[in-house]
Amino acid sequence: MTLFFRHSLEYICFSLAAVHCLLVPWSFFKGHYVIPTIMLVSMLIFYRLAKAGLSNVVWVKKLLSYGFVVLCCHLFFALFHAKMPRELLQLWFFPVYASLLLLLLFLLFKYIRVNRISLLS
Repeated sequence: MTLFFRHSLEYICFSLAAVHCLLVPWSFFKGHYVIPTIMLVSMLIFYRLAKAGLSNVVWVKKLLSYGFVVLCCHLFFALFHAKMPRELLQLWFFPVYASLLLLLLFLLFKYIRVNRISLLS
């Protein structure tokens, strides 16, 4: 179980890269040409960060930690101020966003503790 928490943020980045990899041709076939190139760049960034994190590069692990801290802050403030997701999900907005926030916070704290990352230095 420790092995999962040691690389949990890298696994999330790999899954984001895989989703972007599927969205690039789909968006291209729909007739968009600028959006797929942006998704292709973000796919490569997520993939390279995840691959370097699996190689235990310390600065990449810190960068992933900072990125997920920002994501958790974003989700926390979205619980109170997001308009469009609240309209789309209606009654399911709070359970979906709150459970996603709690899951990411749990994974982030375990990741920081298992990898012995200090975010303040």
